[in-house]
Amino acid sequence: MMLTANQALVRRFFDEICNRGKLEVADEIFSGVHKYHDPSDPFIVPGPEGMKQLVSAYQRAFTGAHWEIEEMIDAGDQVVTRWTGSGTTPGRFNEHPSDW
Repeated sequence: MMLTANQALVRRFFDEICNRGKLEVADEIFSGVHKYHDPSDPFIVPGPEGMKQLVSAYQRAFTGAHWEIEEMIDAGDQVVTRWTGSGTTPGRFNEHPSDW
């Protein structure tokens, strides 16, 4: 299946940033005004820096953290992604990623 340009960006986020830890890629694919929306942690800073902080927190909290894309739906200027995350937390897992 051919990926659209937007799907390719989403896949790059999961493959390169989340799974391979290449946080610098966030500077290439997220704008400075990007806003991450997550009710479990509304304090993620905007732009690439916020995404680096978020992914770093998950990578620190979960040994062997891995994200698997299950399905992507392209809706024009939006891509909906169903994914599964896995990993092992060696200690206490706090409610908010910013507390990790």
